Amino acid sequence: MKHNHLYAAFALMTALQIGQLGGATKPADGLLPEDTLAVITFKDIKALEKAYENAPSSKLMKDPALQPFIKNTTEKFQNHFLKPLQEKTSIDLVKTFGLAEGQLTFALTQGKDFGNQLPGFVILVDVGSKKNEASQLLDQLRGQLSKNEVTFSEKKIQGSSFVEIGIPEDILPDPLAGKGLSTVWFGQSQSLLIMGTDGAALEKIVISNQGGNPPSLSQNANFKASLSSIDGSADSMGWFNFDPIIGFAKGMIESVPAPKEGPNPMAVFNALGINGLKAMSFYTRRESNGELNQFTLHVPKEQRQGIFAMLGGAAKPSGPLPFLPDEVASFSRSRLSLKEVFGGVEKMIAQISPEMSGLMTFMMAGIGKDQDKSYDFKRDFIGNLGDDIATIVLSAEGNDLEKIAQPPQMFLIGSSASDKLLYSAKILSGLVPNLEVQTNDFLGKKILSAELPTPDGSEMGIFITSHEGYLVVTQKRSMLEKFLRGNLGTGARKITGSSQFRRAVDKVGGTSTGLFGFDDPAKSLAPLITAVKNEPDLFQEIADNISASISLTEEGAEESWIDFSLIPDASVITKYLEVTVYAGHLDNDGFKIKLYSPDPSGL
Repeated sequence: MKHNHLYAAFALMTALQIGQLGGATKPADGLLPEDTLAVITFKDIKALEKAYENAPSSKLMKDPALQPFIKNTTEKFQNHFLKPLQEKTSIDLVKTFGLAEGQLTFALTQGKDFGNQLPGFVILVDVGSKKNEASQLLDQLRGQLSKNEVTFSEKKIQGSSFVEIGIPEDILPDPLAGKGLSTVWFGQSQSLLIMGTDGAALEKIVISNQGGNPPSLSQNANFKASLSSIDGSADSMGWFNFDPIIGFAKGMIESVPAPKEGPNPMAVFNALGINGLKAMSFYTRRESNGELNQFTLHVPKEQRQGIFAMLGGAAKPSGPLPFLPDEVASFSRSRLSLKEVFGGVEKMIAQISPEMSGLMTFMMAGIGKDQDKSYDFKRDFIGNLGDDIATIVLSAEGNDLEKIAQPPQMFLIGSSASDKLLYSAKILSGLVPNLEVQTNDFLGKKILSAELPTPDGSEMGIFITSHEGYLVVTQKRSMLEKFLRGNLGTGARKITGSSQFRRAVDKVGGTSTGLFGFDDPAKSLAPLITAVKNEPDLFQEIADNISASISLTEEGAEESWIDFSLIPDASVITKYLEVTVYAGHLDNDGFKIKLYSPDPSGL
C-alpha cells in the first residue's frame, strides 16, 4: 500500500505544473461519450493545489535536499522527450496544460474497431477565462506546423475549429504501428481545449459542450451503477469499464470451434465468473490532515460467481494481533474462509469438466496414504482450515538487496485444530521431491524445519509450528522462537497507539470489516534508498534502459537521466511518510478497499 504516497506526489506535481483551475464546463461524465472505456479526471485542480499546499508530498517535493535530484531528472526529461516531442508534433503540452482553469480529464474511448484497433484517447482542459490565450496557442500551433512542414489540415466540428495532425510514424513504438493511431485532433470549443484521436468521440464532446445532449458517459449503465461508490466531493476519480473487453474476449472464444478433447474454453470462462466483473473505480480526497482513497471492484452480488464468489471475508474482527512487534513494516489480516475457497474451487472445476473433477477427487483421496493409511486430506487438512489469515513483515535486517528482498516475515492461518494442520503440513511435505523435513521440540512445541532451494541457488529456511489457534510459517527460526516465548512484540504500540493511527482506523471503517492492514513505508523504503545510494550501479542499468526506451533523441538514449548519487539520505524522505491504514469489505456492489494516510505529526 506504499504506492498511496506516490499517487499523492503525482497528483501534487500535476497540480503544480498545470496551474490554476476553476472552470464552469460540464463534468467529465457529461462530456465524454457513452462508450467511454476509461476515464481519470481531476475535478478542480485549483482546489487540489490548495489542498496539497501543506501536504507531506508537497513538502517533500520542495525539500532543498531533493532539489538537485529533481532538477537533474526534470531537465533530462524535458531535453530528451518533451522538447523533441514538440519539435516532431508542434504541440506544446506544457503550455496547453498551463492554460487550465477547470477540470483536467484523460479518457480512452472504444474507437471505430475496438479490439482490433487501439482505443481512442481524449484530453480535456478547461481554460476558463483564458479563451483568448487558448486561441492564440492554436494559431501558434498552425504556424509551427507549417514551419516544421508537418502534415495537417483544418477541420470544423460543429462550428469549432480543429487542427488535424498526422502522427509521425517514427515517434510510435513498434507495437502501436498499424493500429489506427495515425491522426490527432487539437481544437477549442468555447473554454474547452480538446485533444484526441477519436474524431467521432470529439464531435459528441463538442456538441455536449455547446449545450447539446448526445448520449454521454453519465448515461452508461455500468457507470451509473458505479456512482454510489464514488465520493462526489473527491478531488479526482477514475473509472474503467470491463464490459467491452469481456464482450470482445467472449466473441473471440465463441469464434473458435470447441476442442474435441480437454476443457471447453467457454466453460472455463463461465465457470471463472468473469461475466460478473463490470467495472473498476477509484477516488481520492485530500483532507486537512491526511488523504483518503477508495478502490472498488464492481461485481454485483447477484452476478458474483466463480472466483468473485470467493472474494472478501466475513465481517469479523480483523485488527492488529496482540503480539505484533514495533519493528513491523506491514501487517494484513483477512477473515476469508479457506475452507469455503476450496469448496468454490471444487465447484468451478466441476463446472469446467466433470471428468477433471472426478480425477481431482480420486487424487486427493490418495494423498498421504503412503505415510498414514488413516489420513484424509479433505477431512484433516481442508476441514481444519479456518477463516483467519494474517501476514506480518518486519523491517529488513540490512541494506543489501538480498536482505531487502527477504525481510523477516510470518504467515498465520487460524484453525480450531492447528495441531492437526501441523500434522498435515508434515504429511504434505512428503509430496515435495528431495525435501528433507526435520522435527524438533522447542518449549513443548513441535517445529517442522526444512531448507528450500531458491531461484538464485541459495538456501532459504522454512519453519512451521502451531500455537494459540494458528498454524505459523516463517523463514526465520529466531522470529518463530520469539513468537513461542511470547516476546515477539506487544501489539506494535508505537504504531497502533498513536492518535494518527486511531484516526486512520476510523476513516477506513474500523477493524471489523473482514480485511484490515497497515503499511509503514518508512521502514520499507529506508533500506532500499540506502542500498541505491551504496550500490547505484546495480540500479543504473535498469533506469537507463527505461529512459532509452522513451527517449526521442539519440543523445538521450545514451545518457543517464537519473543520477542516483543525487538522492538524499533516507531520513530526508522518510520523515514525510506515515503509516497507511486500509480496510476492505464486500457489499452489494462489489469489493471495496479504503486507504487512509495521515500526515506525520512531526511535520
